[in-house]
Amino acid sequence: MPEWITNLIATDRLLTVGFILFILWLFGRSALKSWPFVSKLVTLVNALVGDGPGTGIVDRMASLEETNVTLKEHVATIHHETTPNHGGSIKDAVARIENGLDTERTTLSDHIRETEPLMPMLTDMHRKYIGDNPHQATPTGG
Repeated sequence: MPEWITNLIATDRLLTVGFILFILWLFGRSALKSWPFVSKLVTLVNALVGDGPGTGIVDRMASLEETNVTLKEHVATIHHETTPNHGGSIKDAVARIENGLDTERTTLSDHIRETEPLMPMLTDMHRKYIGDNPHQATPTGG
């Protein structure tokens, strides 16, 4: 047997070697059991500090603040365009169009009411000059 093995298993050193092996075993066992916690801790530190430029939580918060400012500007523009402001908004334009359509609808209703008595005469003229076929282009009678 080699001399170093003989020295290790000597009675006076055997207790020391056993104690060292036991401590190493405890350390290894503790390291394996605490691995999930250490892994989560490293992930947390990486999230807070970041592992590259612009990846830390402070950088991401600044980016979100810029996005928030941009979104507020867009919302303000949309609000301006969708609320009445005496002529310049989409809401005002739609109101003008609706009012114009109401006027046209009233005018058309008045026109229909005024021309209703003429419909029998127009129907007779249509039959006389065009006939029952609306695609015929020449008058039928003379």
